[in-house]
Amino acid sequence: MTEPTILGEDIAYLVVAKPAGMAVHATNPDQDQETLVEWLASRDVKLDERFPKSTGDIWRPGIVHRLDQDTSGVMVVAKTAEALRDLQDQFRERTTQKIYRALVAGITDEAGEFSGAIGR
Repeated sequence: MTEPTILGEDIAYLVVAKPAGMAVHATNPDQDQETLVEWLASRDVKLDERFPKSTGDIWRPGIVHRLDQDTSGVMVVAKTAEALRDLQDQFRERTTQKIYRALVAGITDEAGEFSGAIGR
């Protein structure tokens, strides 16, 4: 599997390209594949130690949004508690802009739209 690539970083934020095939964070304790969170920790990316466990026992420091495991894309990770609150506010208020691109095998209509089940 391809490794993530750090595209940019400052004191508060990290921008990383996540490859397809890598989960953002562990979804169960028995997961044996490295996650983006684990990859960041292994690279000594300094994330605020005060980040709470977001859901149950899953540790998601700085993660506000996610991409499905089989989806590649760019993610913004908060490195501080203040940056985390700022990103959470932006996603809650829907002031972020997300752009998705897809490769399609087959034929689409003239507008390039596809309608149907695409799976997870």
